[in-house]
Amino acid sequence: MPLYNDFRDLMQRSKADEVKHIHEQRAQVIPRLKDITYKAQTIVDHPGWQFFLDSLASRVHDIETERQRIASAMILGPSLGQDLERQKLALNKCDRELAGLRYAATLIPQAVDLGQKVAQTIAGESSRAAAGSIAG
Repeated sequence: MPLYNDFRDLMQRSKADEVKHIHEQRAQVIPRLKDITYKAQTIVDHPGWQFFLDSLASRVHDIETERQRIASAMILGPSLGQDLERQKLALNKCDRELAGLRYAATLIPQAVDLGQKVAQTIAGESSRAAAGSIAG
């Protein structure tokens, strides 16, 4: 019959295995994350990045204008039946395209921010670990 001490030892070993497993996962993910962050930062630093953002903003403005026109036509126009359905589909298409363009504009900056946060977290953990090893 297992004793309490056996159970406690098993739990401590499983916690140590979990910590080891997490560090192994981190060791695999961190180099890839650093690479993605570096590439994303390279894109943001490129002179064409602002042109890309300006192009996206221009396209967003055009689609918003088109969306407003379609919405006004739906509300104030004489459309019924299939014509109204076509306008609804066009309005939904505009909404989806706007969402995609806005997502595209934030994707690279989010990758840079995430990489910087992870790097700061790792640096903080390693400095705490170093301080703990000095104090210990």
